[in-house]
Amino acid sequence: MMTAHRSSTLEELLTHPEGKTLEFKRDLSSPRPLLKTLVAFANTAGGRLFVGIGDDRSIVGVENPLDEEERLCSLIADSIAPRLVPNVELLTVEGKTLLLIDVFVSGSRPHWLKSEGAESGVYVRLGSTSRQADAALIGELRRSVEGVAFDEMPMPDLSLKDLDMEAARQLFPGLNRQGEQALRTLKLVNPVSGSSCADQGRRTAVWQGTDAAFLRCLGSVRSFCRHGQGRNL
Repeated sequence: MMTAHRSSTLEELLTHPEGKTLEFKRDLSSPRPLLKTLVAFANTAGGRLFVGIGDDRSIVGVENPLDEEERLCSLIADSIAPRLVPNVELLTVEGKTLLLIDVFVSGSRPHWLKSEGAESGVYVRLGSTSRQADAALIGELRRSVEGVAFDEMPMPDLSLKDLDMEAARQLFPGLNRQGEQALRTLKLVNPVSGSSCADQGRRTAVWQGTDAAFLRCLGSVRSFCRHGQGRNL
């Protein structure tokens, strides 16, 4: 039985439009859109999905709720990778039973639909819609979990010889004493396949000035990488 507090919370949610973290479904007759939503919730910011709510926000409930709960859990286990374990509850309100799926933002993202594969089956939440993620966004999801920023990603096509050491030494005097190890500490280079290469930091913007207050890219006037393609902002 649903508590009075949970009931009032549901009543309030029913007045809200579907959005980034909220969606309603009438039943499980069309599993794919529901599974897309769960994947998108896990890849974005988490969310809640209620099953047993009509398009007009009326409480219609689900028939055979225990069977439907088991079916839902099987669908999630069989259809989504890596394994996703949301919180699934049965809620009884106004004499009718609902399914509530609480999805938390996942530390194993990106998740995807197995039937569509790891490259095409990744979805993220955009407003009240679940949108397919492209390769760049999938990479960003992976980096966000690994704690690696874009400007720390290695660029194997560049090496130490591509760094403008004079410019680097002016900003980081310690480079004169510590050499390549200092570059690694500052994450200006990364070890790849036994050698060192520059990273995306060559495209990082540097703040300078006070009253003038402007940004310049390292690739414009004085780039660490001689072949940087920066521009004045």
